[in-house]
Amino acid sequence: MKKSVYLILGGIILLLNPACEKKSDDDQNTRMKEIALTPVQKSLVQAGNTFALNLFGTTCREEENKPQVFISPYSVSEALTMTYNGAAGATADSMAQVLGYGNMSREEINAYCKTLRTTLLTLDPKVQLSIANSIWYRLGFDVQTSFIDVNKTWFDAAVQGLNFSSPQAPATINKWIADKTNNRIKDVIQEIDPATVMFLVNAIWFKGMWTNSFDPKNTMVKDFNCPGGKTVTASFMQQEHTFPYYRNDVLAMAEMPYGQGNYAMLVLLPNEGKTINDILNCLNSENWAEWKTGLQEKKLRIEFPKLKFTYKITLNQVFSKMGMGIAFTDDADFSGINPIEDLLISKVLHHSFLEVNEEGTEAAAVTVVDVAVTSAPVEPEIIPFVVNKPFLFAIHERSTGAILFMGMINKPGN
Repeated sequence: MKKSVYLILGGIILLLNPACEKKSDDDQNTRMKEIALTPVQKSLVQAGNTFALNLFGTTCREEENKPQVFISPYSVSEALTMTYNGAAGATADSMAQVLGYGNMSREEINAYCKTLRTTLLTLDPKVQLSIANSIWYRLGFDVQTSFIDVNKTWFDAAVQGLNFSSPQAPATINKWIADKTNNRIKDVIQEIDPATVMFLVNAIWFKGMWTNSFDPKNTMVKDFNCPGGKTVTASFMQQEHTFPYYRNDVLAMAEMPYGQGNYAMLVLLPNEGKTINDILNCLNSENWAEWKTGLQEKKLRIEFPKLKFTYKITLNQVFSKMGMGIAFTDDADFSGINPIEDLLISKVLHHSFLEVNEEGTEAAAVTVVDVAVTSAPVEPEIIPFVVNKPFLFAIHERSTGAILFMGMINKPGN
């Protein structure tokens, strides 16, 4: 009988820092950091974003009736790439195809993962980000030294043998997850199946403050229009400010930055007469790049609902639909983990937490005055961006374009 390898994709947290402190003039002049990438790294960012968009689209269709979907494609990719280091044959080929790696060498892929992770962790002192990996194996199970070494070297994975038969084993792994996610993700492992020999875990935690914070005094309770014609009340944060903005015949998109500007939330709002399914139908890497390139500074009146929820999903069916089904069957080949035992992936679990509110430190803003020869100056048009219906969003690093998190909101709240 095939023995099981679990992947646990840890929590994603987006919170705003409630502390308020006076910023110096130097802080106010801070700019986002531009990251120089090699051609190979640029192609891998593109591969990662293609995977992110495919994973998100497939998950949203699988979960279309859920009030919210919130995943970290980055976290999923990180954990699956660790596992990919132990795959061989058709299993490795299918994983490489789904992850977007194509014919790139594992050395190139692993080195890129390390470079991106270490770069993301040090980009913005105003944004807190934690990324952690671990591997837990059943005591007595023989793991290939090369598999352990590559994941220690490139993914900084903590590796530990554990008595999976002990009643305390789930609590040990759950404590590690909770510690790495600031106690936002708890009790992921309820029990350990006797067939399970390994857990591969990624946990990511993000805490950022808006560059342009919302004033709580402007927050108002209004209606949010849910699918099917139903409405619910939600607390809407409000502000007028200049933000990058794009619009076409399907959607309007606004970008709201955090901290010094490297990280930002992209909000994709369907136009009148359109739905989030219309956006999902054209959500691919080419359109994504075109939409982001089209962003231009506009003065917006943003109304955005406060959010707080948890989300859980088992991604086996999603990955089977994406073309990686072999990894979950008896035909799986993970001989790079153990060449004797027949291994497969039993479950890919993903748990997340999201909170978006108006709280935050006082943030710096940069005003750019574009002086040109024209007619008499006029006040810029204020474009309404009222997020009072189902929408999609992504949190990305703006310099590289790397997507960290993506979400779909059909209804605010639980």
